[in-house]
Amino acid sequence: MITNRQKLFISYFAAKSLFLGVGYSLSFDVCGNDTWLSFILGSLLGLIFCYMLKKIMDHKRHRNLTDLLKEMSFTGIIVRIILILFTLVIINEILFIIQIFAKSFFLIDSNTFLIILPIVLLATYVGFKGYKLLSYVSECIFPIAIFFTAVGCLAALSKIDLENLKPILSHTNYEMIKGIFYYFSLSAIPNLLTLDLDLEDNDLTKPYLFTTFVVTLLAVFIVGILGPFLITIYRFPEYMVLKNIEILNFIEKVENIISISWILDNFILLCLATCFLKRLLPEKYNNYTYLTLITTIFLIICLVFGTDYIKDLKIYLYLPHMLCILAIPTVLILFIHSIKMKKV
Repeated sequence: MITNRQKLFISYFAAKSLFLGVGYSLSFDVCGNDTWLSFILGSLLGLIFCYMLKKIMDHKRHRNLTDLLKEMSFTGIIVRIILILFTLVIINEILFIIQIFAKSFFLIDSNTFLIILPIVLLATYVGFKGYKLLSYVSECIFPIAIFFTAVGCLAALSKIDLENLKPILSHTNYEMIKGIFYYFSLSAIPNLLTLDLDLEDNDLTKPYLFTTFVVTLLAVFIVGILGPFLITIYRFPEYMVLKNIEILNFIEKVENIISISWILDNFILLCLATCFLKRLLPEKYNNYTYLTLITTIFLIICLVFGTDYIKDLKIYLYLPHMLCILAIPTVLILFIHSIKMKKV
């Protein structure tokens, strides 16, 4: 069973990871210095989503998600296929983000294969061992990720210009709606991967609100330091803001160390997705099918997408839409099923 403490860690990583190279840059592009407000408003939709997940998990109780799907007969098969596709989209995007991020700032001349291979092997191993190992790994990594995040915020505090946050509400209603949609899609929907966890308490509200606070605070820091123009032209504004800081007024070039927290976030979400994928596959073939799918995604990232920025851009622009199209109908079906079975 996953404890409440471990649930906080796993949910935190699930809700925060997709903002690296996707969430922030998309939101800044449409909402600019009002992004922090779109995050707050988007979290309201996220809370509704978390409530629906809670109701589904309350009905599931201590069973596996596959047991819940089996009682839904043909509908359960359709939902299982959609969930597998959803998980594959998450895994593909996480590997792609890590590859782009690492090649852009850490290992510029390195081969894509060598960058992703160790991460794929570790995540695949965690997937084989299951949620118990995942909970231990997240418990160890969470303090490190929070520490680096806190250090970055404290070091950047003196660089913030509050004038960059003005004027407030300077964007159209349409732009704000897009920003709200982006935040909801990239923060709340990845928590769908927690649906198979056996939790001590199924309420994801507190972890989600904590993540919203951290992500919104970081958005304020990024806008306050880079300004309304620069945040719209950088693909990784969360990294670029770290280039402006120094620790104790003389330690510089710390951005690569502090940004490790983002890699850790993505690694935990990748592990969660691999565990979820393995549990959804038919038990008789899941080991072989699981390895085949992971290897296929790995090869696609390295050989097809590895050096093609146009393909990257298409995934980047449509990721929130793909997540919503796959997740929302699935959650609605499971939620309605849970409510109906409760009344029986």
